[in-house]
Amino acid sequence: MSIAEEQVVLTAQVIVLWGCLVPGVDLSEEALRQARKMLTVDDSVNNWLYGAWNASYIASHGVRGSEISAWPSFPNVDDDTYYSCISERAFLDMAVVNGTRYPGEANTVTLALIRYSVEAHDNTLADPRFIELVQTRSQCVRDQGYTVYEDELGGIDLGSSSTEEQFLAAMLAEATCSDQMSFTQRAADINVEYEMQIIREHEAELVTIKHIADERVARATQILEEVGVL
Repeated sequence: MSIAEEQVVLTAQVIVLWGCLVPGVDLSEEALRQARKMLTVDDSVNNWLYGAWNASYIASHGVRGSEISAWPSFPNVDDDTYYSCISERAFLDMAVVNGTRYPGEANTVTLALIRYSVEAHDNTLADPRFIELVQTRSQCVRDQGYTVYEDELGGIDLGSSSTEEQFLAAMLAEATCSDQMSFTQRAADINVEYEMQIIREHEAELVTIKHIADERVARATQILEEVGVL
C-alpha cells in the first residue's frame, strides 16, 4: 500500500471500530472532521529506515515529519468492550497491509510480507556497497564535529542529555551528508535488488498479498463513501 492508501484504510478502520463501540450511533460531526483530517495530512517524504535525509524537509517540518493523524476521540466505553471490538474480524481485516504491520489474516501468506521485507532490509545492511555508504556518511558527520555509533547505520551519537535543538541540528547535519552523496536513493537501489530477488522466488505469495491489499483499499473506500468522509 502507498501512504495515501494506508491513510484510507486506517481511517476506514476507525469507522469500523466506532460502529462496534457504539452500534447504531452515527459518527459525530467532530469525529467526521477528525476522520477527514486523517486523509488530508501531508504525506511524510521521509523514511528513516537508513537514517536522516532530505535536509530541506527537516528544516521546514522538523525531524518527526508529517505523520498520519491520530485517531478521533471515541465515546467512553468500558475496557472489555474496547478490547472485544479490536479483536473482531471486521476490525482486523481492515488493517494496513505493508511490510511492517501485521495485516490481520492469521496465515503464513500475509506474514510472509513482513518476513520478506525484513530479509531484504537485513541483506541491504550487510551488503558491502551499503557498508561503504555508511562509512562515507559517518566520516562526513565526524568532519562536522559529531560522534557516530559504531553500528550498521553509523548514526550520530548525542548521548542522553541532548536538547531538542541539538537533536534537530544533528539530524540536519546527517541529512545534509546523506543528500550530498544521494545516500538514501543509493541504499534504496540496493534494497530493491534484494526485493526483486524475493519477488522472483515468491511471486505467487506476493500476488496473493497484493490482492488482499487491493481488496482492502476498495472496501475502505466504500466504507468512507457510505459515511460521508469521502
